[in-house]
Amino acid sequence: MAALSASRRLARFVLGLRLDDVPAPVVARARLLALDTLGNCLAASGEDFARAVVETAERLGGPAESTVIGSGIKVAAANAVLANATLAHGLDFDDTREDAIVHTGCVAVTAALAVAEAANASGREALEAAISTPPPSRHRSRPPPPPRGSGGCPRTSSCTPSASAGARPPESSST
Repeated sequence: MAALSASRRLARFVLGLRLDDVPAPVVARARLLALDTLGNCLAASGEDFARAVVETAERLGGPAESTVIGSGIKVAAANAVLANATLAHGLDFDDTREDAIVHTGCVAVTAALAVAEAANASGREALEAAISTPPPSRHRSRPPPPPRGSGGCPRTSSCTPSASAGARPPESSST
């Protein structure tokens, strides 16, 4: 039997993580990060760019399944992630993981919340999904990040897939 790929092992970890298995200080920190992300979304919700991103999320279409934070408007889950991540990062007060130069919360929390809402998953499952999100870091054999302003690919958005995968009702997963 062939060894499991790194992607398969990561998927199993994401889908198998439960809050009961996570140290209490990590859960407390994740809750704080989620609240910080929500606060950033709300703080940005009155800005001009917020109105533009909400309009864009609505125009992209799709089922009304996930809320754009601060607006009460429901859009497709992917569109909610786009809008909410933009709001969370828009004022640039969101978290930063310095060793990877990545803003994990603006994508991990918003993706987990949007997908959890669309899947009717619990807040607990959304928090599990956000915690399971592995941020890109220098520990994954990646080259160092490009210099700021160089036009290189930002790493923040690469956190989204695992947060989205983890925010699901338990019976819907299979690996």
